[in-house]
Amino acid sequence: MADTWKRDRLGGGNVYKMSHPLHANTLLLSLNEIRKNPQLCDGIIVIDDVEIPVQRNILAAASEYFRQVIDH
Repeated sequence: MADTWKRDRLGGGNVYKMSHPLHANTLLLSLNEIRKNPQLCDGIIVIDDVEIPVQRNILAAASEYFRQVIDH
């Protein structure tokens, strides 16, 4: 994966934009693997007596409803 990273200089300084065509997909796959490990989760949602381990930051990023619940 390292060989397909693209680096573009922004302006004339030492600031660069890094991009990779598979970065978003790779990130989501990694977050899913973390989700599968309850020790790395920091919350629980209960639905019909079933406990589901969750990551609160992911819930907040994906849902305005959960963002408001977590913020209050």
